[in-house]
Amino acid sequence: MRSSALGPPWSRAARRPSRRSKSTPRLGRDVRRKRGILCLAPCGRLRRRTGGRRAKGEGYLMSDGEPKSAMKTPETDVSGVAGSVDRVVDGKLLGWAHRGGRAVRLDIFVDDEFVSTVQSNLPRADLVAQKIGARAFECALPDALMDGAPHEVVVTLADGVDPVLGTPRQIVFDIPAGPGAAALAHAADGHPIKGHPLSLYIDKSWYKKAYPEIAAAGQDPVAHYLARGWKEGREPNAYFDAEYYRAEAGLAKDEFALAHYASQGWKTGLSPSARFDALAYLRAYPDVAAQRELEPLAHFLASGRKELRKALPVASATGVAQTGKQFSTPAEFFNNAQLEALTSDDALGLTRTAHFYRGGYDPSCLDIHWIIPDFTPGAGGHMSIFKTINWLEFLGHRNTIWINYPSQRPDAEDARNDIIRYFQPLKAQVRLLEPMSSIEADVLVLTDVSTVWSGLKHAQAGAMLYFVQDYEPMFFPAGSQHILAEETYKQGIPCFCCSPWLASKMKAFGNRVESFSFPIDGAMYYPASDAPGFERKRRALRASPLAGEDTVHIAFYGRHFTSRRAVELAVMGLYELHKTKPDILVHVFGQDWDPEKPWPFPVKLHGVMAEADLADLYRACDIGLALSATNYNIASIGMMGCRLPVVDISNESTRATFKEGTIFLAEPRPQEIAKTLARVIDDPKERKTRADLAFDWVTGHTYEDIAASFADFMRAELERNDALSARPGSVKPARDSKTPFATVCIPTYNPGEAIRGLLKTLQTQRAPWPFEILVIDSASTDGSVEIYKDFPEVRVIGIDQREFSHGGTRNRAMAAAKGEYVAFLTQDAIPDSEYWLYHLAGTLDAVDGAALAFGRHFAHTGADPFTARDLDAHFDTLAALPPILDADTKPKKFRARDESWLGLLRFNSDNNACYSRKVWQRLRFRDIDYGEDQAYAWDAILAGYRKVYVDRAAVRHSHDYTAREVEERARTEMRYFKQLFGVDLSIQSQADYAARLSMMNGADIAFAIEAGLDEAALDRRLAQNAARLQGFNEAQLPLAPVFTYQRGR
Repeated sequence: MRSSALGPPWSRAARRPSRRSKSTPRLGRDVRRKRGILCLAPCGRLRRRTGGRRAKGEGYLMSDGEPKSAMKTPETDVSGVAGSVDRVVDGKLLGWAHRGGRAVRLDIFVDDEFVSTVQSNLPRADLVAQKIGARAFECALPDALMDGAPHEVVVTLADGVDPVLGTPRQIVFDIPAGPGAAALAHAADGHPIKGHPLSLYIDKSWYKKAYPEIAAAGQDPVAHYLARGWKEGREPNAYFDAEYYRAEAGLAKDEFALAHYASQGWKTGLSPSARFDALAYLRAYPDVAAQRELEPLAHFLASGRKELRKALPVASATGVAQTGKQFSTPAEFFNNAQLEALTSDDALGLTRTAHFYRGGYDPSCLDIHWIIPDFTPGAGGHMSIFKTINWLEFLGHRNTIWINYPSQRPDAEDARNDIIRYFQPLKAQVRLLEPMSSIEADVLVLTDVSTVWSGLKHAQAGAMLYFVQDYEPMFFPAGSQHILAEETYKQGIPCFCCSPWLASKMKAFGNRVESFSFPIDGAMYYPASDAPGFERKRRALRASPLAGEDTVHIAFYGRHFTSRRAVELAVMGLYELHKTKPDILVHVFGQDWDPEKPWPFPVKLHGVMAEADLADLYRACDIGLALSATNYNIASIGMMGCRLPVVDISNESTRATFKEGTIFLAEPRPQEIAKTLARVIDDPKERKTRADLAFDWVTGHTYEDIAASFADFMRAELERNDALSARPGSVKPARDSKTPFATVCIPTYNPGEAIRGLLKTLQTQRAPWPFEILVIDSASTDGSVEIYKDFPEVRVIGIDQREFSHGGTRNRAMAAAKGEYVAFLTQDAIPDSEYWLYHLAGTLDAVDGAALAFGRHFAHTGADPFTARDLDAHFDTLAALPPILDADTKPKKFRARDESWLGLLRFNSDNNACYSRKVWQRLRFRDIDYGEDQAYAWDAILAGYRKVYVDRAAVRHSHDYTAREVEERARTEMRYFKQLFGVDLSIQSQADYAARLSMMNGADIAFAIEAGLDEAALDRRLAQNAARLQGFNEAQLPLAPVFTYQRGR
């Protein structure tokens, strides 16, 4: 008998039991090993596997983890059999086969087990249409196999031993469709089991992190979970808990919990875990509920979390979940993750008294731990917390952030990325607080009602403080949550309150109190008069077909799902205003509203905005409207910092907090809000007076002042605790105050008088550690060497000009530097703030495994507007990515060598970058004359290191090149990318040139019109575009002009 390329010869007896035997022999091990997209046919020829489309409720064929559809093209092998295994429908395996037009008998094996012998003699309409005739077959599958998992199918001729019809293959035997299954049975790109109803629930990234052994083995998470993972007790995502669900649904331990939930459980009001409340999700998001067959967890995983929707919809930015769940027993009640902290303090064997804390503390370097609720971008309360932490770090204190029973993200690294990307570039560690967590700290800071109970349960600390930003009992109607919120103020925890009104409230409970008022971040919020070149942005932000020259622009904080922002009241007031003042445009921010939703007045929707963009909006508008029914709205403070007049409602909090004459307060009725807004519109003089007074009020103190005051409060509470005296001998010594933590290095050649300004700017940098300034000068001849003598604290190393190379000179600087981190600036780059070095080097120090960090570039004041736009667009793209990148950030794109991703991954700029000397000792700069920064970043990524983008560590750096200079730089860039990265930027043909130039010129003309630029500026830009492409013309093709711009636009 001839052998098969799929394995050794199989005897018929070895493949199918005799009629007398009920045993089920296994296929040979060698056969099971042979998998592949291409398989060898018995004769040794390569045989291609083909397939067709899957209908609803059917299975999908698989090979080696890659998606395969049901077969359209017949397989024909040396046995002469043609046909295919098509799909699984209603518990039956369907296919067709014939040999020379005649029916054949086939043996069907599943997972090495013999199932049945079938005859291919059944009629099927699609086969009749193909003139094949009645040559279909069906094989009924055991119910036990219909489990939603992939199974191996082998088909042989009943009188043969070799697999036919393209088998062995894997096919998913779908669970019979139940209510709601149809709504889930759409394709999910990238899943090997494409279109499987349960594939939407399997979070591949989370699965790999949760079960690293699966990732290490190279197994696909979807296939693994459906085949074995659920049976092994693994979860498909962070929001499904099989044990929890089985208890809720009354399922047996061996039942497939996810399948039950997806097909029927959610429709009966069951939730998949304590981390996700299905009913609350549907109530909070009516657009999801309106799609009756759309299961809420599937929606959340596929798109809801990207849209910043919440797994446990919350009442406020401080995050106490209103789950709305019903509990029938105390045991079920305490399964709720948001209420887990209310269980007995003895659950972990911990006692909450501070007297059990025995560590000594260093007053100048406190170990501060924060418990915060989970968060979403745009949360004002969290921004205040993170800014305070940022300044405590700057003052030298260590901080750790614990996310209280997280509902938005399952991974601490993801949370840290989001903090850096959407809030502040913190150095703090981020951890997840879960039932068995234990905290020990000098100081524990609690931040909302839920964190108080968690802190009392999980922590031992020298002092416990309450960072109070609002009076949270007002978030809830009379009931348990209202009572529990109020109870947190009766625990005797000293309170650091963000307004006089809150301080008076906390004093009434007998607490020790320190109060403050929120300041502005002066680096972010400032008037338009202090923003050179802002007019272009102002025009763009105000642009709308609904607005004219005289339109009044109102910035409105429309965060509807935070009920205390009284959005409904504000909308009714704006509606009344529009009746009498129709020429208004309301800029709504703070929430992503449905763009199709009609509003009763003209609006421009901005959604959740980055803080820098929000400040630009304030500078572009005429009036700010930010209401609060409890403590004052911090958005009002940002508006005041931009000299935007603010309207709020009059209540106990606003009257006690805002200084007289700094704000317009309206009675909390729609008509009164409209009258107040109309008064502000009609009286520009009063508007300016109040805006100026408010600006002076909010700029009178800083976050640094608040952080220093808070640190004093902490030290006072530590001293007050008699059981905790400072024991300096037991405290780890602080950093050596004389050894530089960082070095700032500037390679120079004839920098001129400008170097004096740069050195003065560097001398004003503020950081909690010492740093040095190092200049590597290449034999300048312009007198700058004399300038260096005016800065005796600056180290200067002179080299011969012939010794200079971009990579080699930086290696020399790294070797000479004394700091642990070395920040490079070019001689024409100027730090944009006095905290540039602190953010750049400090953030790099805080990220494990990072080799380098780099920051944003702004164009110099007065730079070419096209250059400024290009820089902003480029770094805005980087800011939208996770701030910490490595080869595993997007592994599919990395492995596929997707240049659109690789270009971002290796981008780095030595105009503004910082490097770890420890890493550099193992990984040097390439000794090259161009592009050493991107080459180093790429080498670091390939070596397994990470790079960090620090948006706040910005410099002013730009060039206004002539067309000839643009062409030369493009030519250098083209050669560099091709040589180092194999990326070909060259012009391929006249058509390629025409397409590129038309795209570039079209975008630039539109920008010039929008920005109101003169024709001379546009002409320069169009010439530069042509020059750039000419620089890419490596083959010296004759490039004909292809674009004519008509003047008088």
